[in-house]
Amino acid sequence: MRKKKNEELDNFLTRLKDTLIHGGNKNLILVTRDKNNKTITELGFTKRNIFQEIISLSSKDYYDGPLNDKDNNGILWTFIKKIKGRNLYIKIKLKNTKDVIVISFHEAEFNNI
Repeated sequence: MRKKKNEELDNFLTRLKDTLIHGGNKNLILVTRDKNNKTITELGFTKRNIFQEIISLSSKDYYDGPLNDKDNNGILWTFIKKIKGRNLYIKIKLKNTKDVIVISFHEAEFNNI
């Protein structure tokens, strides 16, 4: 990763964690999608579990970003994190610096990780 991208990523992770620390999991918004629901159910996860996984993201989990959100305003970041033996694809963005939107939280569907 280039130095500028490292700085952007570190800045995003800091803002993400600050948002979650100050707002708790009430600031964590999970987008309802069949893939997300299936994975969350299979893992036996609650919103609190997802909160813990998101707040523990690090630069080693980085996959891609920043990306323009073509459906809504905002910048997307994607991560691949090994959770309970599965590579999970996590796509998130900050909204108005007070909400963390989890768009994707499901098993990665590609093999180049």
